[in-house]
Amino acid sequence: MTNRVQVARSSVTGSRPASGSHEPGELYVNWPDKQLGVIDSNKLALDLLVVRYFSEDSNYAKDSLIARNGKIFRARAAVTAAPWDRSHWDEVGGSGQMYGREENKAVFYNSQTVDEDIVVKSGSNGGSFGPVIVSAGFSVTVEPGSVWTVV
Repeated sequence: MTNRVQVARSSVTGSRPASGSHEPGELYVNWPDKQLGVIDSNKLALDLLVVRYFSEDSNYAKDSLIARNGKIFRARAAVTAAPWDRSHWDEVGGSGQMYGREENKAVFYNSQTVDEDIVVKSGSNGGSFGPVIVSAGFSVTVEPGSVWTVV
């Protein structure tokens, strides 16, 4: 006799197996959230995909991590399914701005095109290697007490 593993599936955004409803080691899938998970030893649902690629068809809970254009972002609050809006996300520090060995990060890089709204917050500074073109419909706002330098 063989044991079969049944995977719990859901098409409901945010749905996870109820606590205690499945045995440890059982898997679940949530299609709208693009999430795969496992039931842990306490019979609680544990999402396995910590960082997902951004999809405008998905909803994200506060503090969800996503990957977009080689960078990692954290949701400032719950984000409903919609096209990318940078104002809903904080970039996780150090996510893809330097190349080189861990002990010798020697090359900093940036895109030559700004294709999102960017705010250099008051009391901070920003820098880019130019030339840098701000695409139509987007802006770089430099708040009072801040500087954006393009060299």
